[in-house]
This record gives sequence, structure tokens and C-alpha cells, in this order.
Amino acid sequence: MWQFLNSNAAAVQAVTAVAIVLLTLALTAATFKYVRLTKKIAQASTTQAEAVHKPVLTLKRSDEPAAPDVAAVTERVREAMDGRLGINIGPTLEITNIGTGPALQVRWTLHRFAQTGGFIPYVGVGESISLQTASKVKMGAVPTTYELECNYESISGRKYVSRTAVENSTKVVSFDVREGRI
Repeated sequence: MWQFLNSNAAAVQAVTAVAIVLLTLALTAATFKYVRLTKKIAQASTTQAEAVHKPVLTLKRSDEPAAPDVAAVTERVREAMDGRLGINIGPTLEITNIGTGPALQVRWTLHRFAQTGGFIPYVGVGESISLQTASKVKMGAVPTTYELECNYESISGRKYVSRTAVENSTKVVSFDVREGRI
């Protein structure tokens, strides 16, 4: 046997080289398959984590008026005495997070006769923020038909757009949440 291998050393080396090439190709193919499966597992894990901590912003109507500060009450008394009191009709409008994760970098727009918008850096789970406070402008009376659009991102960096349309000041006619851009 040794004599056969010694006399055919070149052929043995060639067969061994071909076997090594075939094994290397098989190992490379297995590695690429492993990388693809690992990528799928990572995507599934991210999707699952996002589903557990997904923010969802919508509109909340609070029948309780926001507590005014002393300066605001004094100014309203002065306006009433001068006969120029502006009356806010209807409840306070608030952005509320009904999701299971915080909403970050929130840019909101209230589409009505004139667009009003603002920026809120963070809305926690279950937290509500008054649009009047968030915009730092007087909201005035809100017309009976309007739409709130919020652009925000989740804790994982995924971006969302939510839209809430309201008619007759009480009836939500549509609500939509989608992945989008800020």
C-alpha cells in the first residue's frame, strides 16, 4: 500500500486537493446559510421587541379644563372687565400615548382652519399632553371638524405617523397608525 501511494504521490495530492476544495466550498455554503438565518432571527427579535414597546399617539378630549396660573386668571379678569373676554368653547384637546412604549421626537400638526403644530420631545406610556401647552399658543375654539397628525419614533428608532380625524367635535371618524418618516 505504501509503495502504491509513493509511486502515485502526485495523484494522491491532486485527489486530496480536490477534496479540500470541495470541503471548503461546503463549509462556505454552510456559513452563508448560517449568516442568513442569524439575520432572520435578529429581524424577528427586533420586530418582537418593537411590538412589545410600540408607541401609539392619538387625540384625547379632556372635559376638565387645564388649571390656569395666577397671571392667566388676572389677565382673563382684566379682559372681562374691558368687555373683550375670549371664550374657549369645548374641552381641552390632548395628545395621549395609548401604546406600550414611549414616543420620542413628536412633531404634531392640528389641521383645521389654520394649522397649528408643535414639538414634544417625549410622551410616556399613558401620558397626555395638552395641545395648548405643547404649542405655547392660544388654541381658541376648535372647529367641529379637524385632524391631528403626529410624527414620532419609538425607542428602537422606528418611525411612525398617526392620524386621528374628528367630526362634530366628538366623533372619531378615522384613526390610522403607520410606519413612516419624521
